[in-house]
Order: sequence, then structure tokens, then C-alpha cells
Amino acid sequence: MNSEESRHSNIISYLVAFTICMQNPIWPFWYKGIGMWIGYISVFVIFLLMLKKRYFIVRLKDLFILPLSILSFIIIPVFSGFRLSSIFILLSFYIALNIREIELKKSLDYITKYLYVVILISLPAWLINMYVYELPVFGELDLSEMKGSLYVYNNYLLFVTDAIRDYYRFYSAFDEPGVLGTLAAFILYGSRYDFTKKENIIILIGALFTYSIAFYILTIIGWIYQSIKSLNRMLLSVASISCIVLILMNFLADDQAFQQSVLGRFTDFGLDRIENRTGEYVNVFWERYIRSTDFIFGMGLSYIENNFFDFGNSYKQFAIEYGLFGLVVLFFMYVCLTRKWNRYTMGALMLFVLSFLQRPFAFTAWQILLFSAIISCSVSNTNRKIVN
Repeated sequence: MNSEESRHSNIISYLVAFTICMQNPIWPFWYKGIGMWIGYISVFVIFLLMLKKRYFIVRLKDLFILPLSILSFIIIPVFSGFRLSSIFILLSFYIALNIREIELKKSLDYITKYLYVVILISLPAWLINMYVYELPVFGELDLSEMKGSLYVYNNYLLFVTDAIRDYYRFYSAFDEPGVLGTLAAFILYGSRYDFTKKENIIILIGALFTYSIAFYILTIIGWIYQSIKSLNRMLLSVASISCIVLILMNFLADDQAFQQSVLGRFTDFGLDRIENRTGEYVNVFWERYIRSTDFIFGMGLSYIENNFFDFGNSYKQFAIEYGLFGLVVLFFMYVCLTRKWNRYTMGALMLFVLSFLQRPFAFTAWQILLFSAIISCSVSNTNRKIVN
């Protein structure tokens, strides 16, 4: 690869990472969803760069999945509404099908460093504010209109906190602890839980303070899953996880946020917990819906907004909008992104499916690109020491 090709490749890697980061924006990019749209512009720029260098080729699987994805996410929904974002999401999927593995691997490294820096800056300030000295608040940030319910944050510049509740979880500079928790769970899996690297240690510590049940479950499952092939690694993983759990239980057992967000949720963990992520009225509708013919192609993009005041957050949102057909097509989109089938890629697919059950964001540009970046590391790098 000559210098020009190398520079071009690095630009694409940066833009992939930039897209993922902008679609999980820190607070300076919250205004009117500007971060999300900057991410979509980045997707379009990546497409143009790849088009210029003739990255795109037509394969048999493209002829199978691309028409189905266009039918499911653009043509059928257009009768009940239209989302411009769907075009950019499918564009990101086409990019992910054709981008080179070396660029995806670099992008995962960039994302890891970015999250490391954000946590490294915000976590010490948050800990000081929580346990040492209350720092000054520099105003409030209101996302209620964008989110559809009351979301007001205290802005400490280096981090934000929920201004409504009287207990605190670590948001860093993101709009929800689950955003940081989900990103961290995926990135740690992609790094193969290599805690010889300071970046992964800081990401782990920061995510632990989010009290995100999704982070805990996805990380425990992924960590143990990757260590199954070796008894020594399995024992080390179980011992490490047990130590972390004991430390958390010892130091945070009296913390109100930890009690409500973690201990309280673990007591009813399971399918019932996923069901509780949507309201009772939604669940009653769901039981009728899955037995009707509407379940095949969904109720359309505007149905939830017009019929549910407080929907909640789970896979049901996606299934009601796009139906069974959309669920099947989305699953095969991720299957088509998996270039090499092995234990590692199967585990990555499993984690993304589990995450989808409680945060239905699999049909987003950032999760499609991040999944592709993670599975690009499916071939073990002998220069990496994998600790699990």
C-alpha cells in the first residue's frame, strides 16, 4: 500500500470511528440532534471516498439482502411515514459490506481511544463531585422535546448528571448511562478483554459506575464466552469477575443508585425484566398484535408516536414498526456482515442480539459499523496478549 492509499485508508477509518462517536454524542452535540446528523453526513462522505477508490463490488449475498432491506426499511414504511435516516442507515450497511478489514480494525482502535479519553476526563471529576466536594453546575440541558418525556441534566462541563432524580449514576458526557454501558460492553468484547491495556481498564472502571445492568450482563456473558475454550482462562475470568462483584458489593451496597439500578434489577432478572421495559398497555397490545396479520409487516413508523404516550424501550418498538419481516431482514443483514464464522463472530452476534432485546438500536448506522469493526478482529492477532 503506497502513501496515498495509506492516507486514504486512514481517513476512512477515522470517519467510521467519527460516525459511531457522533451518533452517541457527548453533550456539546446534543442541540437539535446535531451529532446524529453530523454522523449521517460522515456516512455519505465515506461512501463517496469508497466510490472514488472503487471499493464496491456486487456479490451474490448483496443481490439477496440489499433488495430485501430496501423493501423492508424504505418501500413498505413509506406508506405510513418516511425517515430520511433509513437511507443513511442502509448506506452504512452497504459500506460495511465492502469496507476493508484493516480499516475496520483501525476504526475500533480509534473508538477505544476516544472512549478512554472521555472517561479519563469525566470520571475523576464525577467521583470528586460525588464523594469529595460538590462542583459548580454550569446550567441545565433539556432533552425532553427530543426524547418525548422529561429529561433534564445538570451540566458540570466535564460530565452531566440527571437533574430529576435524587441519586446519581455515571453518565460521563452522554445522555444515558446505557449509552456508555453499551459502547463499553461492545468495545471490551472487541478487544477480547485485554486488560493489559490501560484503555480497557479505564473503560471497564467507568462503565462499572454507570450501574447499567445491560453492561454487566453483556460483559459477564461475553467475557466468560470468550474464555470457554481454555480451562485456565475460564478460571481466571471467573475469578476476575468474582473479585469485581465482591468489590462492588462491599463498597456500593449502601449506594442508593447501585441498589435501585443493579441489585433491585438482578432480583427480577430474566424475560420478565425485558417485559417491564415497556408499559402495561403496550404489553397488552403486544399480545394481540403478534397474533394478528399486522405482525407480518408491522404497523408503520408513526403508529407508536400516535398511540402510545410512554412506550418504554425494548425490541417491541422495532417489531411494531417493521413487523416480523423487518426482524428477519435485520437479522440476515448482520449475518451477511459476518465475513468469517467462528466462535468470536458468533459471540459478537449473540451480544448484539441480547442488546437489541432491551435497546432496539440494531438498525442504526453506528451499531452496523461497530459490529463490522468488532468482527474484523475475528482473526487472532498473535502480537496481542489476550487475557480472559
